[in-house]
Amino acid sequence: MRDVRKIEELGFPVFAAGIKPVDSMGRGMVTAYNVPVECGEVLVHPGDFVFADFDGVVVVPQAIVKEVLELAADKVRRENSSRAELMQGAYLRDVFAKYGVL
Repeated sequence: MRDVRKIEELGFPVFAAGIKPVDSMGRGMVTAYNVPVECGEVLVHPGDFVFADFDGVVVVPQAIVKEVLELAADKVRRENSSRAELMQGAYLRDVFAKYGVL
């Protein structure tokens, strides 16, 4: 990728293997649209959800997006509850036994 400072200034989320000062003009060609692509040995289909952050990337197949989002929201709620109780002085083993996450 390039234009890193501007991208950071805009707060636009970009994940790349490195920085290169040249653009793709004349070096890239679109050969197809809305077809599966392989990214890092993972097949990604049109409509799949791709989430990325500093820790990594996950691809969620379109057919199970709703279920995955529900499970993720539940885990976030339990993690937030765990964190709140730990900050109030609860014991780690008790919090884990109650919520199953830390």
